[in-house]
Amino acid sequence: AVVSSNDGAAVSLDVSGGGFTVNQKTSYKKGDSVRIVIRPEAILVGTPVFDAIVTKSVYMGTSQDYELDFDGIVISVTDYNPASKTVYAEKESLKFSLDTSSIYIL
Repeated sequence: AVVSSNDGAAVSLDVSGGGFTVNQKTSYKKGDSVRIVIRPEAILVGTPVFDAIVTKSVYMGTSQDYELDFDGIVISVTDYNPASKTVYAEKESLKFSLDTSSIYIL
């Protein structure tokens, strides 16, 4: 991710072309490259910001667990209550976004 702006209380990030604002105090400046982390259940399946390919799709009862290939990066995703949602099979394209309240800058 790259810092787009930092007002001292919140940081705007460009994450592979998607813009996100994180409420976190940091000393990073505009243009700095940063690492971010996000919990697997905070990846919003079906929200059209990013495209990935499903490499693993496992039904776990209360959730559908996925592994995604996102531009060569493996991402683990937990999508709860899959009975009321689209379930994606291996090799299918899946759109996703990130829950900004669960993004943490390292």
